[in-house]
Amino acid sequence: MSTEEFESSKPPRDVSIEKSKLGLYKELQENDDSPFYDAEANKIFLFAMAYGTKKTGRTPLTGERHALFNVSTYNEDIHWIIKSIAAREKRATDVLVDGKEVFKIAMEYANGGIDELHGKVFAPGDALIELSDELIEIAEEMDD
Repeated sequence: MSTEEFESSKPPRDVSIEKSKLGLYKELQENDDSPFYDAEANKIFLFAMAYGTKKTGRTPLTGERHALFNVSTYNEDIHWIIKSIAAREKRATDVLVDGKEVFKIAMEYANGGIDELHGKVFAPGDALIELSDELIEIAEEMDD
């Protein structure tokens, strides 16, 4: 691999979101009624990404972007979760060496997922129970 190819395959320094969706993350973090109250943005992003894989699919980022957090806040285990989603999406393991593509996929899943997640949390009813039930359902599907 040439230096140029290596540089182009490195993951981005920051995870970015659409600037217009920053308010959704903030409300999930700052509203006392949110199960994500006081959670770090990187954890909400991870949940939004996972939620997006099941609920919305990939939604390309459009418009102005906002750097939400530095990629280095994730440990190796989280990086492998993100890589596994990319490999599943591409149905190939060669994507694992392309950090930019891996995080592009993650950001696109989170882009749609954050809308659904925010809607679920602030819809009438008990968001925590409903989210828990959905997580159990997803885990059961994975066991099958």
